[in-house]
Amino acid sequence: MSQSRKRTPKEVRGSLIGTLLGDSYITQGNMFGCEQTSKGLIELKRELLRHYKADVPAIAIRQRENVHIDGRKLNCKPTYSIRMRHPRFKRYGHLLYKHGSRQVSYSMLKFISLEGLALWIMDDGYMDYEPRKRTRNLRLCTDAFDGISIDNIIRYFKEYHEIEAKVYSHVNKKGAVPKRRISFNAKNAQKLIAKIYPYFLDEFLYKIDLHYLPETLDSMRCSDEYRVAANYISQRKALSSQGE
Repeated sequence: MSQSRKRTPKEVRGSLIGTLLGDSYITQGNMFGCEQTSKGLIELKRELLRHYKADVPAIAIRQRENVHIDGRKLNCKPTYSIRMRHPRFKRYGHLLYKHGSRQVSYSMLKFISLEGLALWIMDDGYMDYEPRKRTRNLRLCTDAFDGISIDNIIRYFKEYHEIEAKVYSHVNKKGAVPKRRISFNAKNAQKLIAKIYPYFLDEFLYKIDLHYLPETLDSMRCSDEYRVAANYISQRKALSSQGE
């Protein structure tokens, strides 16, 4: 779906809240900000900001060279960022940071739009697909959220979307403290993907690809709604590969 489509104020609010749960943030000076490697995703967020201000700042580009990571000197991919200050963002900052660190209240979650859910997953979601174990789980990085926030998120998906989510303990490296992440098994991932796939940029469709074979799509394991989504994802991926 094109990022330039018309949105109601309610839809804009719901989309911004979604990305603020992901890679975007609000500063104490009422400034929205985000930096990431996807220019397309930053352009989408810039389009949302136009609702608040016609002359949205240009996208900034940063190329980091000679970055030292684990003793290695690397030239990182360029990153793209957008920052804009507006008094209306004070409300978002209060909702998210009223206790200092970023937290998610149950009352705030109900305002997220479907595009907002898609933005959240494009920012912080990933598909944990293990061919050998034949397991498929859609997961959300919620490492920065406290236990109450994570409980609110699980409750939100259950009560607003009838989607079951569970806590997954992610260990980044040996000896590290496990991080609590949100996990959707294949059945519940299908339900979520069927709702949000039209809002995904093509470059991020891999995050909601359950890797089912065509013959599997015709089985009883897949819902009719998910079959539509899977066919769309397959077609868009094929078109993208032809354009490379």
